[in-house]
Amino acid sequence: MPSMTRSVCASTPCPWRPTRSARPLTLPNRPRPLDEPMPTVWIPKSMQTYTGGEETVEMEGRTVRRLIVALDETYPGLKDALMDGDRLKPGIAVAVNGQVSQLGHLQPLQEDNEVFFVPAIGGG
Repeated sequence: MPSMTRSVCASTPCPWRPTRSARPLTLPNRPRPLDEPMPTVWIPKSMQTYTGGEETVEMEGRTVRRLIVALDETYPGLKDALMDGDRLKPGIAVAVNGQVSQLGHLQPLQEDNEVFFVPAIGGG
């Protein structure tokens, strides 16, 4: 009769234990260290009333959309000023590191990015 005991050795592959997790370990609610950089957001003059006059703020966000949601949690009303539903308002462009993004609110962000919300200028 075969033995029903399992191997308890961690240094060799074990048939009772998968070799890798199907999902990588993520810590979504991990607090951000205070010295870890975040994107710098340049607030247009016309929207600085929402930020108490602040011209730049640092805010966490992996995409422009997530950044806007985080901004709105700290500065209520800013999301409504920038977005119409789940899209940037017509006449609002987003630039990342000085380059206008063709992806708009879907633009991925890195911690060291500078994000600019650029309102359209009327004229002709």
